Amino acid sequence: MCDLNKGFKLKELNIEKYQILKNIKVDFCDKNNQPLPIIVLAGINGSGKTTILDVIADYNLPYNLSKNNYLKILSDNENLTIDYKILRGLEVFKNNQQKNNIIHIKALDDNIEDVKRFILSYFRKKSRELDSISKATIEIGNFIDKIFDGMNLSFKLVDIDDTYRDKEKVTFKNKNGEEFDINQLSTGEKTLLSKILYLYMKEIKDSVILIDEPELSLHPSWQNKVLKLYENFAYENNCQIIIATHSPHILGSAKSEYIRLLTADGVIDNFTDTYGSKFSQVLTDIMGVKDLRAPEINEQFSIIKDMIINNEFDDENFKKRWQDLENILGKDYFDLKLLKLEIASRRKKCLL
Repeated sequence: MCDLNKGFKLKELNIEKYQILKNIKVDFCDKNNQPLPIIVLAGINGSGKTTILDVIADYNLPYNLSKNNYLKILSDNENLTIDYKILRGLEVFKNNQQKNNIIHIKALDDNIEDVKRFILSYFRKKSRELDSISKATIEIGNFIDKIFDGMNLSFKLVDIDDTYRDKEKVTFKNKNGEEFDINQLSTGEKTLLSKILYLYMKEIKDSVILIDEPELSLHPSWQNKVLKLYENFAYENNCQIIIATHSPHILGSAKSEYIRLLTADGVIDNFTDTYGSKFSQVLTDIMGVKDLRAPEINEQFSIIKDMIINNEFDDENFKKRWQDLENILGKDYFDLKLLKLEIASRRKKCLL
């Protein structure tokens, strides 16, 4: 486990006014004021999640910003406050390597060729160390399996060939025993390798890593598990990872202290009991979604409920609406069963 009090970590970001961000304060620490390994930024479209990542990554804001815009950084056990208004004119920051401690992975960054290049480079290094091509290939395959343990990947590394520079190959095999090149992986598989394996292969340590929408192209079952992979990386390599996401699956897998919800009134960071929450609960409690069904279906449910309240369940119009819902959702749809119980209860009361 890494010591999160050492190295390069963010502690707090304050933006009084910049683009769509107004009076935003993001605390990157736990209740003991220690930097968290993972921060998950959530919020509706236009709430400023991506802008916050861009601000942190660029350190290059206009001169006319208020002096109340600042970023607090923990570096070598010292709290540093960097004033954006001053920073723009400081070359010292660029020269002292702190800028290199920030890695920005944007939403559409999924260059599998970069991953292939790092695998080949790592392979050459291991081949020399082990004095064996086959042992190096096995070690890298086991390394990949360990990183993605629990993800139930449908592919496995089986061969690496760097004999000819213009025909270098990284070959995988699927569960059917069919072999294919790294470029033939599915979009979701490429996303995993280019956003997670890339970090390992590049040997990134002691850094702040910004990741925008890591859920893109990932199946929901992988979205549920991907945050754990990033958390493992953060602890193993003394990094702090800040994620901007729309995924309720990622939010449901995040510890409550990791979540920062951007709203029109500021940042909410006092969530409790979100870890392991149901998909629907995350949508309503964290992401502010009011209707979990398609709008037209939700409208039909509202009409049906009003008619039940008014004891109109024997009306022909009610029967038609009910039949339409059953045709769409099926007779065993859970909410329809609940409404049937409500109708039965009201019928019984009418007989008393």
